[in-house]
Amino acid sequence: MEYCNSSIVRDRENYYIKRFNPEYIILNNAGSGYKHTEENEGSKSRRPYRYSNITKAKISESLLARKENKLINKIGKDLKLPRKISEKLQRFPKLQAHITSIILANSDKVVITNIDTKAVMHYDSVRKAAEALTVVRIL
Repeated sequence: MEYCNSSIVRDRENYYIKRFNPEYIILNNAGSGYKHTEENEGSKSRRPYRYSNITKAKISESLLARKENKLINKIGKDLKLPRKISEKLQRFPKLQAHITSIILANSDKVVITNIDTKAVMHYDSVRKAAEALTVVRIL
């Protein structure tokens, strides 16, 4: 390593390039490469990346699968199903929808009226009403 004044850095770099002739340096002179201007550097980072249609389809499919998995896990938790059963339901969306519809059909519907504002709220089950009202069950 050589310390030198900044005014002669390019001269010293050229000296070492010529003296050692390193394989990995493809330029003949120091500083002869592409010069980045502020305008060019700014446009690089602002340029949007364009995905191919195949990649877009894969990304979309992946995001839909994530949403479905979140929904399935939520339904499994809402139904208080064991985790293994909930995971198996992920493979059978029609069965899952059927089970959910049966449970909702058999659950007690709850209607709550706010006596001050006269606002009426409908819930599919007591548990959903309790969650919405942040009621805690004490045993």
